[in-house]
Amino acid sequence: MELKREICFSLPDRHNAIAYVISGRVLVNADGRGQMVASEHALALHGSGGGRVVFQPFQSARLVILSGPEIDEPVIAEGPFIMNQLSQIEAAFSRYRSGGMGRLEPLLEGD
Repeated sequence: MELKREICFSLPDRHNAIAYVISGRVLVNADGRGQMVASEHALALHGSGGGRVVFQPFQSARLVILSGPEIDEPVIAEGPFIMNQLSQIEAAFSRYRSGGMGRLEPLLEGD
């Protein structure tokens, strides 16, 4: 979304959000605190009591906002993989090593 003026929303209790700024700069106000988020950076937000979140751009900015309820499950992170169980992480590494996840060609400088 391209943000040209201030927007706000309520983040429900036990919900999380992440705001990733693609370009520009955005001031994010939540729970009485402000945080400047620059281009190519992200900010994680945690809902505690249905707080109001305000996004205020400096000039125009492009950003992505993702939100959803907390995941009340175990989380295991290893390398680029995030799963619920260690056995799932091991299986993902095995698939990766065997080529089962495909291949991405690296981008050349300037692409």
